[in-house]
Amino acid sequence: MIGSGSITPTGTVTYSFFTNGSCSGSPSTTQEVTLNSGAVPNSSTVGPLATASYSFDAVYGGDGNYGASPVSTCESFTVD
Repeated sequence: MIGSGSITPTGTVTYSFFTNGSCSGSPSTTQEVTLNSGAVPNSSTVGPLATASYSFDAVYGGDGNYGASPVSTCESFTVD
């Protein structure tokens, strides 16, 4: 939550979707979303998905007041 008197972050977050469970190699798709009043919008849905392992990560690109973030921890999941 952004506190009173704080500078609201702006800029973009890039979501990357991978067709493996390890966020390795080139992403299958990427989506860049613009922060809205400092909040990060959800990514678009991807699917339908076949039975397999998938993963995604995200990175904040920074702005004039805040530096870019490192890539997030890889979030993997399996469709049975």
